Amino acid sequence: MAMEQESLQEYLDKKQGLTQPGFIVDTDQKADWALRKIAVAKAQQADIKDQAEQEVNRVKQWEKEQTERLEKDTEYFAAMLVSYATRKRENDPKFKTQKLPHGKIGFRKQQPKWEVDKEKSGKWLYENGLPDLVRIKHEPELTKLKKDDGFIVNNGRLVDKATGEFVPGIMVDVREDKPIVEVN
Repeated sequence: MAMEQESLQEYLDKKQGLTQPGFIVDTDQKADWALRKIAVAKAQQADIKDQAEQEVNRVKQWEKEQTERLEKDTEYFAAMLVSYATRKRENDPKFKTQKLPHGKIGFRKQQPKWEVDKEKSGKWLYENGLPDLVRIKHEPELTKLKKDDGFIVNNGRLVDKATGEFVPGIMVDVREDKPIVEVN
């Protein structure tokens, strides 16, 4: 005859009368009990997460090994095809593309790649009378703006103290304190 084994936590909960329907936290003892329940649930979640991560890591390792093997095959055959297309172009300088039943090989023109030092080139263009070729960004420095004593927040809007004007384009969501529950 198999008896169901009761955990220590379940036994203590019953003895303290903490498993009744309509339970309400209204004492420090009940609050501490609720924190213990959270701690147990978090520990179980951590165990589940660890098990899942171990399984995911095994699957990822298998995927990595299989993918690396197939990438090597792909690189090998692609190199052979590039060599073949290069030989075709050497024999026929006008050769661009050849369609085959399972794909195509050939050459495609590429646009020049520009490397730009935006600060240096922008400054040079502007100083040499070509400001229409320079893009200037105007955006607020939020870090400085938040610290500036010349502004206040009023009804979710930023207000210039000196003029009383709302700063267009800036809305401030003043949020209430967020309740916390921390388990040791």
